[in-house]
Amino acid sequence: MRALRLPSGLARTPAEAAALREEIAARLGFRVLVWPWPGGGGIRVCGQIYNVAAEYERLAAALRPLLDGR
Repeated sequence: MRALRLPSGLARTPAEAAALREEIAARLGFRVLVWPWPGGGGIRVCGQIYNVAAEYERLAAALRPLLDGR
């Protein structure tokens, strides 16, 4: 498991966190936890034995453009 803070201004409320979580699932095909926090929330990725390193690399590469565009 890895938890990271999101850039300032993202996922500040439960509604914003839920919307971002659903956008990541719909656009990128990944299920992650996004939690709200005043000023900017966080994201948590939990790995499983059946995941491979390339999947995490793909998520990292896809998240940056998605988050930069917000």
